[in-house]
Amino acid sequence: MEMAESLLDLHRFEQRKQEFQNIPVSEEIKKRNENYAVKLRKNKRDLHSAKRRILSSFTAPYSAVMNSDADFFEIPKEICELYPGVNIEDYDFDQRLLFLKRAINEIEETRIVLLGLVAFRKLSQKSSNSVPILVSLGLVDIALNFIDTKYEEPLRVEASWILCNIAAGREDFSKFLLEQPALDKIFGLIDFNYSETSLHLIWTLANLCCSMVAAEKLIKIGVIDVIYELLAKPRKIPLEFKQTCIWCLCNITKKSEIYDPDTVERILVCIGNSLIEENDNLIADCFWILGCLTKTENSNIRYVRDSKYISQAINGLKSDSDNVVQACMRLIGNVASGSVEDSLYLLKLKVLDSLIYLAESKLPELLKDLYWTLSNIGASDVFQASEIMKHEIVHKIIEALLHEYLEVKKEAAHTISNMLYKGSMDIVFRFMELEIFKTISIGLKENDPEYLLLILEISKELLVSCEEFGKINEALERFRSSGCLEAAEKLSSHKNPYVERAVEEILKRYFDAENIVPWASAIGGNRISSDVEVFII
Repeated sequence: MEMAESLLDLHRFEQRKQEFQNIPVSEEIKKRNENYAVKLRKNKRDLHSAKRRILSSFTAPYSAVMNSDADFFEIPKEICELYPGVNIEDYDFDQRLLFLKRAINEIEETRIVLLGLVAFRKLSQKSSNSVPILVSLGLVDIALNFIDTKYEEPLRVEASWILCNIAAGREDFSKFLLEQPALDKIFGLIDFNYSETSLHLIWTLANLCCSMVAAEKLIKIGVIDVIYELLAKPRKIPLEFKQTCIWCLCNITKKSEIYDPDTVERILVCIGNSLIEENDNLIADCFWILGCLTKTENSNIRYVRDSKYISQAINGLKSDSDNVVQACMRLIGNVASGSVEDSLYLLKLKVLDSLIYLAESKLPELLKDLYWTLSNIGASDVFQASEIMKHEIVHKIIEALLHEYLEVKKEAAHTISNMLYKGSMDIVFRFMELEIFKTISIGLKENDPEYLLLILEISKELLVSCEEFGKINEALERFRSSGCLEAAEKLSSHKNPYVERAVEEILKRYFDAENIVPWASAIGGNRISSDVEVFII
């Protein structure tokens, strides 16, 4: 009652009107609100971004939001006709809401109540900025009441849809749906007839997984068990229902860490019954779930390996859908970060033959995952590093050192560094044959200190390995003739102390740092330390 009185403070609303009476409601804003509705209803979403059906923005003043919303919030005329003494045109946004709530509570006719719920649903759908005041009005309780089975299905659908929209809003408003009575009612009304009401209720649970606390609470009260019961048994399941269930699992696994073997096994069963569909969004969600399961615990990698889904992920790298490719790449990368046996399992499945096709991708995030995966395989043991070295993909790794996207360059540098660290003579000499110092000389002209440190580390590992294998003369000559020495000398007074120290270590070890004459290499000068024999031209 106190909230209602606050909303009806006429003096406050008059001030709002005067302050914001000249604010236009542009066609762009209306079009944006319509787009929110389409995204919410049609299930079109970007899986590499936040899995939310409505994005909330509270940057506008509260009163400006209300006045703007009032322009497209219309009370159905059938309801207005039941109150002939009310001139709804004189009502502002808050007053219209209170009027509509009053009508729903007073009138028992299903048709009228349905019109009221539809109006509330459209408002929560068109503008997430309206959600706070809708919640303060008590719309959560209204919707929870009308999802009960004693009401007709159209009413239940609209009420559950309202809950779905509220759950997609800000955490401080969706939290009311995380209270135990609300969750108990939602869980209790999910049926196995795959009704539209049940679809929206699962959708609501998926939207609620906006934090680790929320996801873990839903797991604790059995959301995964409910989805398992819906998807595991052999029955014909509508595609949209299956998509929503899998999407819910995707949000949960993104926000929580699942270690329990039985729970993992149930999730894998749900995935198995979903991967049979030929739907890219559904397939991508399945692999995102597997990627989330394998990101924290090596034992989960074993479960996923045993399920044979990794071979499907490798095949998925050739999909026409970027969503599917990125999801499969993340799973494969996580497996590669596991044990030596895990990365060897990938090589046995000929993963390199599929990965090389991705090196031509224009997506920086995908390329970053690609070289991150290769760096994990290369770090496993000498055999696996050698397998990469013998494959055509090694050319792509070297080329990636000069990629326009910094994070891609860094991951490629990590890959080469890991392979050299495992250091077999064949790997070192192969990099020399591929004239890697020419690429390094260009990399040493970059500005990013972290990347420079990686390139300098590669240079050092190459020189140390060549010294160990008796090829230091050739290595130093290549280092000089490719321009690496000149580039390194320019970095000897770098503003980053770590870069400066890394350069100093190379110069002191292999060149007479105390007698360096700047750019002497251009006039035939020699820089050699007294304790290293170098072949001089």
